[in-house]
Amino acid sequence: MISKENLFLFLPLVFMLSSILFPQGKLVLCTLCCLFSMIQICILGTEKSLLAYGGTSLFLILLFGFTATSILYVFLFGGFAFFKYFIEKKTLRLGDELLIKLICFNIFLLFFYKYLNIFFINRNEVAHPIFAIILYNLIFALIDLILTYSLTFIEERLKKNDNILFIEKKSNYR
Repeated sequence: MISKENLFLFLPLVFMLSSILFPQGKLVLCTLCCLFSMIQICILGTEKSLLAYGGTSLFLILLFGFTATSILYVFLFGGFAFFKYFIEKKTLRLGDELLIKLICFNIFLLFFYKYLNIFFINRNEVAHPIFAIILYNLIFALIDLILTYSLTFIEERLKKNDNILFIEKKSNYR
């Protein structure tokens, strides 16, 4: 029998391996991996989710090394679920939350811009890097909105049926 912790350790790896095998859908698969990490926080709690995230990150780095996919998972898609959890746990206004998230995303862009170029945009198609940064910020805001609404929908479905996955804690997501 598979335990919840093993399931939450295994499924993000499946999404990340799929993103390597299907590079056209890399953004969608990485976003699904982030959504799965958010669901993991709702079901397992923060401590066990951090352990599962650490295990997944370590296994991904051991399996692929410091490739663009593993770096984006460790620093952006995997870690964003926890960052989003702690930001939304505070009772901030929506504009303040989005501003904090965009500032942190732009700090990420400062350090890892070349990895995002490999994934999303062919360098020959971008006339100026500022257009790419604006595009990345728009994509990030859209992904954040989609993740928030998807998680709200999933959380409502889980609340209706508490037996699903043996929920231990209720989430602090909105």
